[in-house]
Amino acid sequence: MRILFVLALLACDASAAEHAILVLGSTVKPNGRPSAGLTRRLEVARLLAVRDPRAVVVVSGGTRGGRWKPEGEVMSRWLVAHGIPSARIRVEAASTNTAENADFTAPILQREHVSLVTVVTEQFHLRRALFHVHAALGETMHIDGAPAPDGLDAAARVKMDAQETQKLARDRAFREAR
Repeated sequence: MRILFVLALLACDASAAEHAILVLGSTVKPNGRPSAGLTRRLEVARLLAVRDPRAVVVVSGGTRGGRWKPEGEVMSRWLVAHGIPSARIRVEAASTNTAENADFTAPILQREHVSLVTVVTEQFHLRRALFHVHAALGETMHIDGAPAPDGLDAAARVKMDAQETQKLARDRAFREAR
């Protein structure tokens, strides 16, 4: 089903210059390469970027505790190495969590004058990611999601869904308290 959703997004005509593909960061290995999960996100983003050659690609993610390389920089290099021109890529390399991904990329998306944002993250993370992007951007843009396969078996998916539900409740309370 997830793959069908991605294919449906690829089939839609979102080729207006106002389209942005927002890729949320994930783990970078100590050798500076993307983890398997981050690679899956990047593969979906690359497919979307090929489908819409006028879309800007925004990669978002920093580093925790100064370890290794910022996720945004690693993602940018991966996309360039896989055929996406660097002129189409905008890098946000300071965020350390999903809320910051959304908050720190909102000004970039607004500067690009986009009206459609496609958020790319793994399936288990999409609901919480969309919450934060909606909270950061308000009603200024149409926001949809392109879930990357998460590689989880049924038991791991149940566990991850429970964790994400708890995180979403925490994040909602945090945003409401601001």
